[in-house]
Amino acid sequence: MKLLDRGRVPEHVKVAVAGAGPAGLGVARALRVLAIPDVWLLERGPIEQSFLRWPSGTRLLTPSFPGNVFGLTDLNAISYDSSPGWSLKREHPDGGYYARYLEQAALAFGLNVEGGIEVLGLEPEGETFRLHTDQGEIGANFVIWACGQFGTPTDAGIIGAEHARHYAGVTRWQDVPGDETFVIGGNESGIDATLGLACAGKRVTVLARAAASWLDGDKDPSRVLSLFTRQRLDVAMKGGAIMLVDGADTAVLETYRANNMYLDDLACCDADKCLC
Repeated sequence: MKLLDRGRVPEHVKVAVAGAGPAGLGVARALRVLAIPDVWLLERGPIEQSFLRWPSGTRLLTPSFPGNVFGLTDLNAISYDSSPGWSLKREHPDGGYYARYLEQAALAFGLNVEGGIEVLGLEPEGETFRLHTDQGEIGANFVIWACGQFGTPTDAGIIGAEHARHYAGVTRWQDVPGDETFVIGGNESGIDATLGLACAGKRVTVLARAAASWLDGDKDPSRVLSLFTRQRLDVAMKGGAIMLVDGADTAVLETYRANNMYLDDLACCDADKCLC
């Protein structure tokens, strides 16, 4: 097996975790508690890269309540014995602050995180596995896949999607040109984009599929807006700059709207091509 060209990762590890975001760090911490040795997290960039790329103003939906002393784990924590609320002194941290918490947790728990390694492939090798990376090959008895979606957004097969800009490609909503914008998708990402654009002084039309997340009647928290988002939307709607349209299945984007269209990979697709 080819030795890695860099870093501290051995040629063979007990457990390899692909991805060092909240999921990867959380499972590594759990394995540490279970006294499972030799767990390594492999990350193609810094552990906080996705959160550092969040648009400014985007915050976690759930509040970070440090109720650990009462046996209540912070919903935004990666482990039962940590809390962004403790570390950051904030309830709804933005991407930059949450990235700081992840880095602090990795250091505090002494987790083996190796950045700058991109996992390119995985294949079984007898009773173990071989990971192909851009830095060489690594053998592992067990592999846990903990890669997120923010870094690999989907256009959900919409014709002309290349003319639009995805949520993950926006840094600041106030930098978006024009006075009128359209947001395709009415779930959390779409409404967050809408709020950011409206706050920047733009008129925003939201095009959502039939089951619009802002409609009442569904108690499943994965199908409706979070209370945090709904509260912000209710306030913003009073300004008159936001129009919500449900039952709109977007299938094609025309270039004449290219600079004013936004995609939300949660609900931005034609019903026959939906990846949600």
